[in-house]
Amino acid sequence: MRRRWAIALLGFGVALLVTGAVFPHVRTATAFGGYSREQLRALPEAGMVYPGGTVLAHYGHEARVGALRAQVATDGFGAAIPADSAAIEVWYDTTLRARGWVPLGNVGGTTAEVRADGWKRGTLLFRLSIRWPDDPRNVRTPTALTGQTLIDVFLIPDTPPR
Repeated sequence: MRRRWAIALLGFGVALLVTGAVFPHVRTATAFGGYSREQLRALPEAGMVYPGGTVLAHYGHEARVGALRAQVATDGFGAAIPADSAAIEVWYDTTLRARGWVPLGNVGGTTAEVRADGWKRGTLLFRLSIRWPDDPRNVRTPTALTGQTLIDVFLIPDTPPR
């Protein structure tokens, strides 16, 4: 009888271990990166849209910590802007520097982006990307905004790799 209980408990323990390792789960809001998505969204820079710009979509997710990898919370938006990319970059650079953000320059990008620039303040990264026009991966743009520059803006806690 004791042996059956020991085997049952061992099996239950192994099942819990496997479940915890295979399925990532969400922990407390500040589990990794120090910010929840709600805290990022509450920052004034989270809604910093170029004058005359139209927000097309909101992006982001909560912090997730799993056995294989962790993701920090992010918050951002995609927008159509009635200006060229140079004017957009100058406006964001000037505005962010005035708020104490330090420019990082080009922070790399994806194949959907012409360029991605970053600014840092404390443990936060502000990421601005200019998207390729007419890329099918872009957010659907209303006809009235066709021809405007598409951008993505993200606030991301900048944490060292673990």
